[in-house]
Amino acid sequence: AAAKVTVVIGDCLDLSAHTPQPCPSPGFWGQGVYTALRHGAFVLHNAVPGIQEHFVNGTHLALFDGSLDTSSHSLSRQLDRWLHPSSTPHRQRIRRAGQHHVIANHTHLHRVQHVLRAIAALDALDPHTAPPH
Repeated sequence: AAAKVTVVIGDCLDLSAHTPQPCPSPGFWGQGVYTALRHGAFVLHNAVPGIQEHFVNGTHLALFDGSLDTSSHSLSRQLDRWLHPSSTPHRQRIRRAGQHHVIANHTHLHRVQHVLRAIAALDALDPHTAPPH
């Protein structure tokens, strides 16, 4: 049976132009990464700045260098690597670890809690927002 791999390619790579494009903002990657991982997909994604602060390459997902050329970390080389039958056990470990990581750390509840902590930290810095005694 053929391997089934979900590939999530961020907006910084335009496959029709065969060239990396500037990201909308530094550290941008879409919601598709979280959605695919949450649903248990193996994710191969371009290595946009900051993504490794949230995910460990080779543990939660696999990253490629954003190029389409013949470098060892290009999309085509990484696809060949991860689709090879010998990679199936490793790919499955990454898929499961990625799913667990997203469910444990990147739900909407986690995001709301992060925003609330940031607001509380800002309030603590501004004495004018403190409630009167």
